[in-house]
Amino acid sequence: MTHRYRRYARRVGIASSLKELRHYSATQLLAAGTDLNTVAGRLGHAEGSTTLKFYAQFTRPADQQAAAVIPSQLDGLRRKERLRELYRQHQTAHGAAELGSCCGHRPAGRA
Repeated sequence: MTHRYRRYARRVGIASSLKELRHYSATQLLAAGTDLNTVAGRLGHAEGSTTLKFYAQFTRPADQQAAAVIPSQLDGLRRKERLRELYRQHQTAHGAAELGSCCGHRPAGRA
């Protein structure tokens, strides 16, 4: 297989070994979000840990994507908390009587 690859690579102008192509392919699949078991299976690894040990690379795009996850989650939580706070302020400012009247209920003692 290596001999055939080398011959084909020379013909099409690729200057890499089969091992480099394997490493590149595995790294790109992992960076693209392909699940670890699938990549490990394609490489013939029985354990995903073997795949990670040899093929997982630190890549800038993956790092940037990971760095954006927590802030975006926190923004969503902040918006929810702000809505809760506004609702509580509205309840406090307008009292239970107004809240009850919007639902067709009348406060006790009023006809």
